[in-house]
Amino acid sequence: MAEIKSTLDLVMERTRNLTLTEDEKREQALTEFRQRFSGLTGRYLDGLLPIEGFRKELQSLRETVPALNGDILCDEIARRLDPDRDNRQLLALLSEVCAVDTGVIESLLDEYAATLASMTRDRIDHVKMLLLDACKVSGSAVVPNLDADSDWAGEKEALREKVVEKLGREIAAAKR
Repeated sequence: MAEIKSTLDLVMERTRNLTLTEDEKREQALTEFRQRFSGLTGRYLDGLLPIEGFRKELQSLRETVPALNGDILCDEIARRLDPDRDNRQLLALLSEVCAVDTGVIESLLDEYAATLASMTRDRIDHVKMLLLDACKVSGSAVVPNLDADSDWAGEKEALREKVVEKLGREIAAAKR
């Protein structure tokens, strides 16, 4: 009776003579690094790993990818910045790990938060006026649902995109 081969045996037979080029090896190592660094950063952001532990594990991770440069680290950290969230931990990482002066980045994020708060108040006032004019509804019980307002969503997203673009430029400038 003929021998039945496992899927693994078939794959091994077909890929026996294949080898990776140096570029493919570097890309594979970089992909693996990004995945491991993402997990490390996630543990730090979740409060499971203090900054000292982060540095220690990052050093051992760097030893596995010797050709790694600081720009990749900065890019991976900066990619996680979100203007709509608290970014203090990420800014601390940029400052500590990448030696980036985060003052300009912090001021951009603060400016975004202030502008967004002002725009939100203005939009709420505008919607309240529309309700008063159209439906003769007013008072403290009127609370507009801005999440359902498509015009507001577009304005907010435009502001966010502009800030994300500025953040990208500032981080690129800080790496130099």
